[in-house]
Amino acid sequence: MACKKKSRNLFLAGIFFSLVIIVLALIFVVHYQNSLISGDAREGKAEQGNGGSEFSFLSVFVKHKELQAARNTWDQQNISNYRISLRHIQSVWHAQVYELTVSKEEIDHSAVCIPAPVEGGECEIQSYDPEDYTVSGLFEKAAYLLSGTQSPWVQIEYDPRYGFPSSITLDNPELIDEDNAWTVTGFEVLE
Repeated sequence: MACKKKSRNLFLAGIFFSLVIIVLALIFVVHYQNSLISGDAREGKAEQGNGGSEFSFLSVFVKHKELQAARNTWDQQNISNYRISLRHIQSVWHAQVYELTVSKEEIDHSAVCIPAPVEGGECEIQSYDPEDYTVSGLFEKAAYLLSGTQSPWVQIEYDPRYGFPSSITLDNPELIDEDNAWTVTGFEVLE
């Protein structure tokens, strides 16, 4: 009988200890999140402070909502034939310019490289998937970046008329030479 009572007491103590740990973890998370949501961060803007970047989960949520609204704007226009030009710069490592003509299911494409600082004045065109540089590909890239750990440092601008991402940048100030930028330099709807 004493053994069962001791066993039951140990079981209850284990549950109590687990609940205490969970409550402490929740207090930590709430405190941490509240310390990040201050000033402009409450409005969904990233905030610089103490030499590093602070962000709120709210700002990432706002970025996802903006992306979805832009996607809806693009989808409502039902554009299936277009020409798009864009530049992708990978920090000091490489830069490439893409020209695509998209017509329903077909993509005609070409690319040229621009010598980046570390390439010593010469460059080679890197292999690429043309789908990544279509409007759908840009939306997918933006969604992917916003879903990752680098999301606080992702900035997206949208074309005011058509809604597609006209600029996507990733620049974490705590990392060196990791920045990327995708910039649409031309867009034309085709008949």
